[in-house]
Amino acid sequence: MATIPLLNGGESVGVAAARSPASGSVNLGRFSSGMTSQLSGAAQGFRRQGDSLQGPQMDPNQGQGMANGIRGLARGVGDFSNVMLQLANKKAEAKNYSDVTAARNQMLQIEGEFDQWRLQNPDPEGWESKWGEMSASARGRVTETKGLSPAAIERIGQEFEDFNVRQTINVGTMAVKGHVAKARSAVDANILRAVDAGDLDSVRREVQTAQSQGWMYEDDAVRTIMQAEDAIEKKQRESSELRIKTYLENGMINEARAENRNSLASPEEKDYQEAVINRRYAVGVEQNEITERYSNGEDPQSIIDDVMGRDDEGKFTAYSSLNATARMEALSPIYQHMNEERTALKTGANQRIEAGTISTAEELDEYFQGTQIDPTTRALLIKKIDGEIIKTEGAVVSLQADAAKYDPRTDPNGVEFSILRDRITMTMGDDIRTGAILSTLEKRNNGEPLTLGENIYKAKAEQTKSLMDAAADYNLPAGQLSKEERGGKTVFVDYSQVPAPDSPDRFAKETGAWFWKGEKVGKVINVSQDDRLKLEKALTKDRNSIDIGKANGVFVVDLDKFHAADSEAATVLDTLSQRAAAGEVTGDNWESEYTKATAPIRAKGAEKKLNGVLSPEVIEVPTGEGITQPSGLYPDETSDWIKNYQINF
Repeated sequence: MATIPLLNGGESVGVAAARSPASGSVNLGRFSSGMTSQLSGAAQGFRRQGDSLQGPQMDPNQGQGMANGIRGLARGVGDFSNVMLQLANKKAEAKNYSDVTAARNQMLQIEGEFDQWRLQNPDPEGWESKWGEMSASARGRVTETKGLSPAAIERIGQEFEDFNVRQTINVGTMAVKGHVAKARSAVDANILRAVDAGDLDSVRREVQTAQSQGWMYEDDAVRTIMQAEDAIEKKQRESSELRIKTYLENGMINEARAENRNSLASPEEKDYQEAVINRRYAVGVEQNEITERYSNGEDPQSIIDDVMGRDDEGKFTAYSSLNATARMEALSPIYQHMNEERTALKTGANQRIEAGTISTAEELDEYFQGTQIDPTTRALLIKKIDGEIIKTEGAVVSLQADAAKYDPRTDPNGVEFSILRDRITMTMGDDIRTGAILSTLEKRNNGEPLTLGENIYKAKAEQTKSLMDAAADYNLPAGQLSKEERGGKTVFVDYSQVPAPDSPDRFAKETGAWFWKGEKVGKVINVSQDDRLKLEKALTKDRNSIDIGKANGVFVVDLDKFHAADSEAATVLDTLSQRAAAGEVTGDNWESEYTKATAPIRAKGAEKKLNGVLSPEVIEVPTGEGITQPSGLYPDETSDWIKNYQINF
């Protein structure tokens, strides 16, 4: 360890040896060691000079040590200045690096701003001028930043010039590519128009122009022409086939043959097309013959029987050129016209029945004389003549189900469709549900899916009908009715029901002898034609009254009560269907909403069932406020205690 002598008596302090400096850095350790060594030499010189002053003689070399120490000190000071200079240079270099990097980032930002503008302005016409404007504006932002050193300004200026040249070239290249793409798009559009017009010469001219300008390579040009040739030929073929078909449909056989001869088809294709033309012509001739027969007033049904007639082997007996499909095509307008005529006749018959001008089955058959009416429609009209209420919930359910099940594939001529549509309109009348059921039928005919509301109605209609049957009291024992005469017609009266004095169903007859006359009042029961036949069979031999024995176990329906219950049940389904259409009822909450909607009907059914099994003799009458026990062994069924007895279900 080196020592530095001190000036106050010779004490010394140890100094650690300097470490080797890192490569490229200022070695402060070496500077300190040198400085210390020179200061030590100077101190020794001064000490020797002091010692000499104490002795009688002077050392001739006593000044040399001092001079050496001073020279060493000067060298140490010079090394320190160099170190500080090196540090300043490093600082300047670091700042210059940072400033240049910031300038480069600004250049990248300017480039990004231009790219964003270019995307918003796809027309390449103004790209180069726009870049010139942005470049000129950006030069000041980059090179005129405050605090730049001359070296940084020079370096940034050089890099910006390089950047501007490079970017200007890139923008110019992109503009050229954009103009080429724009020109190519125009060429492609012209080619498409030429192909559509069948102008192959124009296609070739467009391709030649594009190729000469460098907008299209040779392989692309060849491929474009070949594709255009194929497309034009295909279009010409299709046009020729369409013209041939049009000629045949209009009976212009000679024109069809001429078109086939002049077509672009191959000889084999022309031969095949010629055979098709001949066959299609033969089919057209026979179809036109069938149409003319109908137009000349021949009976439509006889035409149908002739066209569709087969021999014992199942082969058609007439019109040999027509297959089954062609025959149905020929008969389709006849069927359509017949259906329209029959619908008009049915509507007219329905209107006459409602107006009272047709009042018997005989008059109905006379009205339809000379025409055909389907048995279902005739039975429906007979029921209306007899005054039977045909629009019941059961009928609605049946119509809805039939409409939902209709399959047009099994009814090519629309006969069943016409019959079902007539059933719906004649049965439902102007009911709110008529449109919904007809809509279901039309959707099935057009192949459209049913809505949720329609599926709901179809699924729950039968269930609602069962609830209605359980709740209502419209089923009457036949033995409960009496045969009476009113206005020359037989009526059946239930004397257990007493209608209001002004009710049209009120029936009254005198009873008793001359000395004690009375009046017996009951309700005329409106029954269906089928139930009327049941009651007629249950009459006594003299036909004056109901035979209890014959009527045992026979029940008939009070149509007035049935219709009232039917309307209540229908309201439930209609309301739910409308809510389903509005999105309030879905597949998830349908069951719970249906249960809530039918709660009143279910309660009536439970009450009816309870009243049927309980009687005053076995019922335990509760006591309490407002409840009085009846007197007598057989209390009146209309007593307040029965009416007020509440049972929760």
